[in-house]
Amino acid sequence: MLKLEKSAVIENCYEMSAEGQNAALMTTGNGYMGIRGSFEEFGSIRIQGCYVRGLFDEIIEVMEPFADNVYMKKYYIDEQKLRNFEYQDSIINIADVLPVRISIDGETFYPWEGKILQWSRKLNEEDETLVRRVVWENSKGNAVELVFDRFASYADVHLYCQRVTVRALNFCGRVGVFAGIDTNVKTGGQKTVIDRKCEYFDRDRMCYTAKAGRKYGLGFVVAMKSIFLGKETQEGRRWEEDGLYGYAYECDIREGESIALEKCVYIGASIDYEAGAPLCKIGLSSVDEFQNYIFEYNRHCAAYAEKYRLMDIRIRGDEKSDAAVRFANYHTLISGDFSSSVHGLSAKSLSGERYNNFVWWDAEIYQMPFFTHLFPIVAKNSILYRYRQLADARENAKKEGCQGARFPFVCSLDGKEKVWVYARHPHLQIHITADVAYSVLDYYANTGDLALMQEAGFEILYEVCRYWVTKVTERNGRFVLLNVTGTDEHHPFVDNDAYTNYLVAFVLQKSAAYFRQYVLDCAEKIGFSAEEVSRFQYVGENMFLPGLPNGMIPQFDGYFDLSEELIVANGKAAKGFQMKSSGLYHLSQTIKQPDVMLLYGYLGLLDMDADKYRANWDYYEKVCEASSSLTYPVNAINSIDNDMPFKFVRYLQQSALVDVEDIFGIAWQGVHAGCMAGAWYAVFRGVCGIRANDEVLRIDPKYVPTWKGVCFRFVYKGCVLSVDIRGRKMRLRRLSGEEDILIDYRGKQLVFHKTATFEV
Repeated sequence: MLKLEKSAVIENCYEMSAEGQNAALMTTGNGYMGIRGSFEEFGSIRIQGCYVRGLFDEIIEVMEPFADNVYMKKYYIDEQKLRNFEYQDSIINIADVLPVRISIDGETFYPWEGKILQWSRKLNEEDETLVRRVVWENSKGNAVELVFDRFASYADVHLYCQRVTVRALNFCGRVGVFAGIDTNVKTGGQKTVIDRKCEYFDRDRMCYTAKAGRKYGLGFVVAMKSIFLGKETQEGRRWEEDGLYGYAYECDIREGESIALEKCVYIGASIDYEAGAPLCKIGLSSVDEFQNYIFEYNRHCAAYAEKYRLMDIRIRGDEKSDAAVRFANYHTLISGDFSSSVHGLSAKSLSGERYNNFVWWDAEIYQMPFFTHLFPIVAKNSILYRYRQLADARENAKKEGCQGARFPFVCSLDGKEKVWVYARHPHLQIHITADVAYSVLDYYANTGDLALMQEAGFEILYEVCRYWVTKVTERNGRFVLLNVTGTDEHHPFVDNDAYTNYLVAFVLQKSAAYFRQYVLDCAEKIGFSAEEVSRFQYVGENMFLPGLPNGMIPQFDGYFDLSEELIVANGKAAKGFQMKSSGLYHLSQTIKQPDVMLLYGYLGLLDMDADKYRANWDYYEKVCEASSSLTYPVNAINSIDNDMPFKFVRYLQQSALVDVEDIFGIAWQGVHAGCMAGAWYAVFRGVCGIRANDEVLRIDPKYVPTWKGVCFRFVYKGCVLSVDIRGRKMRLRRLSGEEDILIDYRGKQLVFHKTATFEV
């Protein structure tokens, strides 16, 4: 099991059974590429992974679910559609760019051969490097120390750099080093890459080009340069075998002497360049500029250090929480694209190919807040990604007989629905369209980026509002939403899902207010109509908002009439669908994740009356089986809001350590990126109670008795602010920016200039 320390993840022994999980957890990346933490000498075909944002094609996805109870048969699996389901979009594993193989007197180093005398692998979050140190003995008793260093560059996101050092400990002999690229890889257990060519192969450089598949035909390039640093610099011998291309070097080495190999790989996709761009030439010219590992490392650190300082967080007095949230922040950071909007924030980031690298509602509700408050450029790119989908989203709405735009529940490169066709309920999760709008509204509230709103934001909001006012049904002067599925997939086909209705009401009213205030400059572009805006406002104000006189909010119509018990049927098949039992969920109040409580703490859209909040929290926490990781950050915020700091800490740690502790048993597939992003937000929104609302920054800090304090930074409307909580005092300090900020502290307003102190 991995050990988390301050700013580091450590593996102290080699366990073959842990290779898959640790490959995901030790992913290195920069938002453009993700390289799983597989070994340079090769481990398992299932563990290798090199993914580039937006490099998709089609795979044959073998799915054979079956219904084992009435609930599954009637509400979950459409077995008629399953008969024809076969092809699905997916991120493509393009190549293994890591291969560096070491041989000692003809015996190649593998962890499962010879004898491991020492083993240490460390992911350093402070400089985003993965370092492995091994002392290995071959069958002849010859012992070597091997040091493997690598990183994905933040100075040039197309570059991946490696260095391997070999030191003879007790022998004199022949050492061989191979550096190359393995093109014989699979995605989803199959080979999808076509038109493979080794276009250049000479003098320690090579260039491999191919297409990710036949559907989209996106091309890519992997160019490599290797430098051997032995007793005498030498050119490598070309090596080509079964899709493995590279260079082999050999030299004699004496006891105590060291040799090294440095390697630079350039990775690029045609989607990043103009049509017809010479990918091979671009790749080779880039690796030609590679001088040495240290030079590129220093360039990378200069770019990465700024980002690390901004996202760094220190939790005093609780080492486990401190290390856990830092680890979650690392994975969240490397999931964000700083340079383009070709793709969005995916549920597994670039740490694995499960979920096909699709973008879900996790992106807007769980992942966007981290970037909106720390790296607005990534949040901006995510909004521009959704903006690029508008044409397809309009078609989606038209198919439903609605106006405006309906965003797909699951998407890849475009705005067409990519969710698995045999699953009935996701097609009804139209809350995604409100989620997208909410993220735009939240981005603007925190950044004041009017330029982006005029470029893309207002048009997204306008089309979303058009969709909702034509989707609702009027009943007795109220507008209702019928036959939908909320975020709780245990209960599909419901009327008036609370999460959806409250969020739609907020989006319609808030958007209408913005249109009246700001939209004049882009009115013609979005087809602005004062009559339409009045309709948005009217429907928003008259949405049916579920609620009982006692303050309890039913998750949907008839929810409280369901059984408090879950009837469990025979069979276990349903457990493969994020269910903890093979049960008749449609007859039970047992929920997958906290819809209503998401509205309370995370989004803050409900009446925050303390008694009502507490009553709903006490009720819904008990009926939530937490079969989705997205439960944990919501529960963390709800806990601290309701003066339950010990529960808060437990849920916070589950948010950050969901894959380290492998809570769901699938960590090898890739990290739960949404849940991890929620860990930082649980501290920001939960402990510090920070939320932007129009021109006001609201602050309501909470006390965690097991912590001595917490400090971190965040960005608000171009200003960098620092928070430092020590005991019962919270200090807010301005680090950059000059604009005055209006702060609401528990109902009292003040103008913030440079520093302020608040009671916790």
